[in-house]
Amino acid sequence: MGQTVVRKPEDCVSSEEKEWKTLRVVHPKTGKVLSKEENFSMKFGYLKKATVLYSYNRFKEAFLTIAEGAILVKAELKKLKEIENNNKTKWKFKLGLPKNFDIPMSRDELLAEPKLDASLINRMDLGEVDPAKVIIYI
Repeated sequence: MGQTVVRKPEDCVSSEEKEWKTLRVVHPKTGKVLSKEENFSMKFGYLKKATVLYSYNRFKEAFLTIAEGAILVKAELKKLKEIENNNKTKWKFKLGLPKNFDIPMSRDELLAEPKLDASLINRMDLGEVDPAKVIIYI
């Protein structure tokens, strides 16, 4: 009889997903490294504080508090953009695509398309790139 192997859920998670789940953001003002949970708590705290200030007609302080929260959001988006660029580079290498390869459509335009298939890839005029690799890359 064969032995049953029990896999833990964390064994089935890709490296990209692990990197996203363990996202660390550096607070721009204090320089403190925030975990994903701490970052969320701080952003939500700024929002609640701004809501309370706004309800007491302290508009200037409320908007300044929102601006502090926006600084955290910008830092998080910058870090996520770095992760996305690293993933793009990795997948270009894995799929054998040229380093300067880029899709001429934005992400929103691609998502608006009803179907991603070879005819869409041919309309993009990407040259001698295999359409199957491009669909995987998308």
